[in-house]
Amino acid sequence: YQRRVHGDLQMFTRAIFYRIEKFMNSSVGPKIRKLGQAIYRGSSKIAGPQNYQDQLVRSLRFRRFNKDYPNLLSADWIAPNATVIGDVSIGEGSSLWHGVIARGDTVSIKIGKNSIVQDLTYLNEPLPLQGFPTLKPSPVGGKEIEKSEFQGINIKDNVVIGPQCRIRKATFESNSFVGAKSTVGNGCIIESYAALAAGAYLQDGKVVPSGQIWAGNPAKYLRDLTVEEKLAIVENVEQLAELARIYALETEKTEREVLDEKLQHIYKQYEDPVEAYAQNLWEKGYPMDEEDMNYIDHRARTQYSNSFVSEKEPSIFESNPDLSLIHI
Repeated sequence: YQRRVHGDLQMFTRAIFYRIEKFMNSSVGPKIRKLGQAIYRGSSKIAGPQNYQDQLVRSLRFRRFNKDYPNLLSADWIAPNATVIGDVSIGEGSSLWHGVIARGDTVSIKIGKNSIVQDLTYLNEPLPLQGFPTLKPSPVGGKEIEKSEFQGINIKDNVVIGPQCRIRKATFESNSFVGAKSTVGNGCIIESYAALAAGAYLQDGKVVPSGQIWAGNPAKYLRDLTVEEKLAIVENVEQLAELARIYALETEKTEREVLDEKLQHIYKQYEDPVEAYAQNLWEKGYPMDEEDMNYIDHRARTQYSNSFVSEKEPSIFESNPDLSLIHI
């Protein structure tokens, strides 16, 4: 009965919010908007030449440059404050985190599957002093350049680029790793299962061979990676990908979903502990009868201990095997 009353109360509350929202949008909202516009026009005339015009800045997560549009449909998550411009292609399961800037207007950018570009990383090709660079590689012999000859920022599968990195026109093979605050110059190649330590500066044209870690400014060979460190690169990708999915769920919620979560939080604050235990068991599919409710009430309100149960009288868990796996 209590569960039914609780459910009815939730439905009644949502119905009230829906009617209030509909009333505000259809009648009150337009009148307030017209009043605000009238006040704004009047104050603008009074201000004269000193009037300040507010401008709406659109999201920079998807910005066209000339005829090039970012291809982001397969990505797991693009942070709301990320900047993606022009010729940028992101593969399935990959993500761009908070504050990432991908400048596809200066260089073509390709990101493969399940790759992570973390916070405040800058992907671009600096402009030369005497003109604007070519956005795409020129054809060779009348044919389009093959993928293996792609000239741009090429980040392949399962790559992790740490926060606050600066990436130029370079290639990152699958399962490579770049530490935080690193800089990778033009023409560099980081091979599979190779790592660049945090804060390293990899000069133009350098190659980090597979199985090695480079560090320093300028970056040089430090040592070989252990088997455990190679496995850690793979595990790090999986953990960051799961975190990116959580971010995606949170940032893409509608206003209605956020409001429902707040209501659920308020309900839990004032929820009866006995009813909470009963609801939890009911959701897991365990039948509840009067004896079970009495036992839960006793445990919840008097801190019941198994030491008080008489050896001659079997406990409720012994008499009901279905509840033997429940820990309250």
